[in-house]
Amino acid sequence: MPEKEAGEREKKPEKPLPNPFTELIAEEKGEGKQDNGSTKSAGPFQKLAEIQERSQEGRAQKEGGTSLQGKAGELFGAGKYLESIEVIDKVIAANPGNGDAWFARGMALLKLGRIEEAFTSLENAVELTPENAQAWYSLAQLLYHAQRLGEAIEAYKKALERGIDNAEIRGDLGVALSSAGRFKEAIPEYAKSLRLDRDNKSIWYMAGVTLLASCDLEQALKAFDQAIRIDPNFPGPHCKKGAILFSLCRHQEALDCLNTALRLYPEYGEAWYRKGQVVSAMVENGLLGPEHAAEADNCFRKAAEFGHS
Repeated sequence: MPEKEAGEREKKPEKPLPNPFTELIAEEKGEGKQDNGSTKSAGPFQKLAEIQERSQEGRAQKEGGTSLQGKAGELFGAGKYLESIEVIDKVIAANPGNGDAWFARGMALLKLGRIEEAFTSLENAVELTPENAQAWYSLAQLLYHAQRLGEAIEAYKKALERGIDNAEIRGDLGVALSSAGRFKEAIPEYAKSLRLDRDNKSIWYMAGVTLLASCDLEQALKAFDQAIRIDPNFPGPHCKKGAILFSLCRHQEALDCLNTALRLYPEYGEAWYRKGQVVSAMVENGLLGPEHAAEADNCFRKAAEFGHS
């Protein structure tokens, strides 16, 4: 997983808001992209190097004047992950309690797609060096993709507590909370993320999805509009906006949004399905002629073809 680096900023306590998006969306635009507030987190090989330089074991672990860490880092950078692991294993053999070596090993294993072994290495890393925020974050990502949502949420929080506080991890925590159905907790995390990076279209989109699931249609619409403002060619928010407009009986506007989504992504099954709903409703309400019933049927067939029914 790539490192996340950005400039540092002073942390300030935030006053909780009943709905953080009410204020966020209403704020004056044009201030520019906010600093994302992250603290730099040393990569696995940088941290391993620091420990080796400080330790007697590290000074002893030299081969031809090159530290084992240096060799491992060079191999990792060259994409030789298996060889990198073999070198890291020598460090671990000399000092099994070296949590940063376990972290470096876990990251190399991830590159090889050896997920279960990476889990074990990262779990060892956070147990041995619980202050390693990047290890907690990497473990959280694995736990989330394994759908171990409760554990992932706690791991994201531990990463935040230990110094990684940027827009991406706040957004990831929001996604995990939303996936767990904890919408009220997710919304403030999205708001914090967007205060740090106002032009993150994906977070605006996911915030809109969560607000929609919370039945806050007004704020969901505003979130999807922000995603569209940032990237008009992003089909997802056009589709979701169309669904909301349809629920508000704004049929023509809904149809326009769904047609835009399908122009951008012709294989978008959900958009075909929702367009079928809108066209059917417009036919039933006399807004379109009966000949459009066949168009609605075709939309539903397209939706099924692309995996949505």
